[in-house]
Amino acid sequence: MPLGISGTFNFMIVFLDEHNILMHPFHMLGVAGVFSGSLFNAMHGSFVTSSLIRETTENESANEVGLALNLRAYDFVSQKIRTAKDSEFETFYTKNILLNEGICAWIAAQDQPHENLIFPKEVLPRGNALYWNLGAM
Repeated sequence: MPLGISGTFNFMIVFLDEHNILMHPFHMLGVAGVFSGSLFNAMHGSFVTSSLIRETTENESANEVGLALNLRAYDFVSQKIRTAKDSEFETFYTKNILLNEGICAWIAAQDQPHENLIFPKEVLPRGNALYWNLGAM
């Protein structure tokens, strides 16, 4: 039976009045746990943010080893610079670039038939991906 807004609040108030649930020890522990969890999350976010954005001098090693590896979390320019300097450096951003470029190269032959693009077998995908891409259903 739907109670509506006022009926729901009336039920809550009557239930609290009859059962005194606010003074139950488990309810108190639950409230304390929720507040403690939110405080922990706020502190964790503050610590992570300060470790990612803090500027230091070359005499300090705070940015040399850390969560962001001397990069800001969403600073794509610094990731591109680091990738240009270090060919082994990978982030999700650079992996997505490689994946996107790979998919574009893979479907280029079907996407642009007028270009007469021919790829060697080494660069084409193998297995079911090639089978389904050729239209064999």
